[in-house]
Amino acid sequence: MLKARIAGLMARYDAQALSVEPPAPLTSAALHLAAQQAALQKLHAWCARGAGGGDSPFLRPWQRPALVQPVSVAVLRGAQVAWLAEAFSRQLDGSDQLAAAGGRWAGLWLRLRVKFNDAQWWRARQPTDPWDAGYLLNNPVARQALRRFVPRRGHAAGPPRGLFASGAAAGG
Repeated sequence: MLKARIAGLMARYDAQALSVEPPAPLTSAALHLAAQQAALQKLHAWCARGAGGGDSPFLRPWQRPALVQPVSVAVLRGAQVAWLAEAFSRQLDGSDQLAAAGGRWAGLWLRLRVKFNDAQWWRARQPTDPWDAGYLLNNPVARQALRRFVPRRGHAAGPPRGLFASGAAAGG
């Protein structure tokens, strides 16, 4: 377990297994903004529900964090589900935080803070902590990469969550 934690600190985003494309601009953003923000809040609550604290005892870093609900699946339906799934993935994986960091050095500082927090196995997960998130692409290379996929933040990030956007056209 300790070896896996160290490997996780060195890991980078696995773009072969997951993909996060920039959200497409909305045609009527002002009209749907409140509903979309409410939907994103509900998705964050769903993701955190049953995920546990993400922390291990200080003197037992090899102990896996307790999970109330190890796996959870949700289905999105309705208008603009592709945009909602993409926006949620970008929020969840920290892409939005990185874009808002304010430049290259600020982005690097953010990444270092995330890695520092990941190294603290005794630290409870915070709502702003990034999770590995993105689309599962339906092609042979992506499926093979998914078989080898290891989350970068196995102890700090939440347990697996599957979000299916009905009718969403993901790239790849």
